[in-house]
Amino acid sequence: MGPIPWADRLGKEIVVRYGTGLATAGVWYSDANGRDSMRRVRNARPSWTLNVTEAVADNYVPTTEFQWLTDGTTTLSVITDRAQGGASMNDGELEFMIHRRLQVDDDRGVGEPLNETGLDGAGLVVRGVHRLSLALSASGAAAAERMALVNSAIFRPVIRYTPLGAGVSPSSWISSHTAAFSGIGAALPSNVAVLTLQSRGAGRVLLRLGHMAETADGPQSGTATVAVGNLFAGYTVTGLSELTLPGVISLSDAPVVTYSRADGSQVTLPVVPPSPTGPAFNVDLTAMQIRTFDVALVPLA
Repeated sequence: MGPIPWADRLGKEIVVRYGTGLATAGVWYSDANGRDSMRRVRNARPSWTLNVTEAVADNYVPTTEFQWLTDGTTTLSVITDRAQGGASMNDGELEFMIHRRLQVDDDRGVGEPLNETGLDGAGLVVRGVHRLSLALSASGAAAAERMALVNSAIFRPVIRYTPLGAGVSPSSWISSHTAAFSGIGAALPSNVAVLTLQSRGAGRVLLRLGHMAETADGPQSGTATVAVGNLFAGYTVTGLSELTLPGVISLSDAPVVTYSRADGSQVTLPVVPPSPTGPAFNVDLTAMQIRTFDVALVPLA
């Protein structure tokens, strides 16, 4: 999309809209930082009364990964490949702002119109991908399909190439080299992803595992178990220490804080999950849980 014309000196915001016949009663869902879903209600807020002064702007919400809506039987999900604004301005519809070019400052902090002209001065061109899913809502089928599409959008492979050299054919190269290799020694559960794998020096890595399903996602939301000891091909795991989410300090050393909720109840953080068990260092993850570990490992002889 683009460049957006501006000879008429009028600002323009370009949206893509997906329409269905689903009766959604003004309700739709958007992601919270690419993770769990947040329930949205058109022209309303859950904890205070909204005075609608700008019908479109009052209903647009940040969308990092997805939006979806349902009539209880069928679910439409749309997965993005970048952060965009989104809304459901009419029942059964989802829309996303994919481009904009303004001629007047919108008073949101930058102090100038959002009028990027690009290298050629004609205006920016944006290219992106939306992945759509229309699935039955029962038994978590729609949630499982949405989770698979989100994972395929986030965890895309990095493809690299190298020249074979003069006189070398693909078949001869394959016969003298290892043509296929996987660093994962055992398959992960379908609802778990490796969010981070980072070296921490010789014999140590930072491992962050994330449960990708939400609590209401049917069978996919069940507890998943990862045998971290079997996860690294060619290595033996000799130790596992759980860290806080940022991976800075041990979880057991994290300060304990008790917060009061608006309803008068209290919650104490951090919530310390059960320690890894067994020689395979089995780690349990519940829906939407992220756990971070310092893993000690040695190469197999």
